[in-house]
Amino acid sequence: YDSLQWVSINDVLNYTIYFENDPEFATANAQRVDVRFDFQQKELMKDFTLGGFGFANMSWEMEKASNTYQDRINLADTMNIYVDLIAGLDVTKKQAFWKFSSIDPESGFAPWQSDRGMLPVNDSTHVGEGFVRFSIKPVSTMHTGDTISIQANIVFDQNDTIPTNRWTNKIDAGNPESKLTAETHPTLPNVFNLKFTAKDDEGGSGLKHVLLYMANHNGIYEEIDTVAVDSVLAFPVEAGKQYKLYSIAVDNTGNREPTKLEPDVILNFNMAPTDIALSDTIFQDDLAAGGYIGRLTSVDTEDNKSFTYALAEGDGAIHNDLFQITDDQLQIKNSFKCAEDSCYKVRISTTDEGGMSFSKAFVLYLNHVLEKPAVDSLEVTICEGDIFEFHGMEYDKTGIYR
Repeated sequence: YDSLQWVSINDVLNYTIYFENDPEFATANAQRVDVRFDFQQKELMKDFTLGGFGFANMSWEMEKASNTYQDRINLADTMNIYVDLIAGLDVTKKQAFWKFSSIDPESGFAPWQSDRGMLPVNDSTHVGEGFVRFSIKPVSTMHTGDTISIQANIVFDQNDTIPTNRWTNKIDAGNPESKLTAETHPTLPNVFNLKFTAKDDEGGSGLKHVLLYMANHNGIYEEIDTVAVDSVLAFPVEAGKQYKLYSIAVDNTGNREPTKLEPDVILNFNMAPTDIALSDTIFQDDLAAGGYIGRLTSVDTEDNKSFTYALAEGDGAIHNDLFQITDDQLQIKNSFKCAEDSCYKVRISTTDEGGMSFSKAFVLYLNHVLEKPAVDSLEVTICEGDIFEFHGMEYDKTGIYR
């Protein structure tokens, strides 16, 4: 961003180094190309990753991102050479490097002919151009205003070193912050003016915009608008609804204000439901898992037509883990076959379209309709020395077993 080339401390920074066998100076193909640059901080080496590379109007991608690479490229059919590439990190020198070498397929050494090499003299087809790509990440300990500056050095064969331009990025390491307030509109009924104030961290890249978030009827916040900093937004409201709102500031490098735990503003024009009814509280022990017990309905003083039901915490929520709610149906989670208890307690909540909730405890009764099998006895004769296993237990004596 901007002429200072601001980037976020969270960004992955992708770089390309270009090189050219310049026809103004070159008289032969380049057989060896050495590209390298110094890291201004050794910590930047940690997330160094090699990318693609190319030359002579050909390009290759490194399939698995890594900080080391070695390969022989077979160009015998097109250029009558092999090209060896070794790339990676020189930890001692704190350098990244790419070393291209042209190899004669017959001799295994550099070609002796001047027109055989990986990088021809450049022309209008760009055949004498090449590139290497890599990425790094800013160090987590960097501060706003710190810079990352990279200049590469390129050597063709035995020629002098050619320095590239220096590329510098400025780091924005801080998050912006914002605040949303609401006031009644001076002339329009049922409309509020939402005001947004925000600021970036000191010395940062500056604010880009503010995002407006509102909670839906499930209490989940969703982005509903993008507004300019220090602006006023006319926000219409409806009777019977509740609005929970907060703002999130974003700076010019994409740094975002952390998600807020509480809303900046609550506009409540809604009353919570006053009661929950369950069509049946008696169920039988022959129900399969997911079996239906009863249908839930809500009592509400307003014209809410849609309600969301859930098992709730609080008084009476003793056996919530044995039951489940699908839409407006209370169901058993697993079979109650052979259950000993006959009475179960749960607590259920209802939430209206405006996000207001009411919860209530219910007592459910299990009707035992399945008969347990009677215990029988069996006289068993076992010869001395024999061992029999039955349902995980071993038996070695004659006797009567139940």
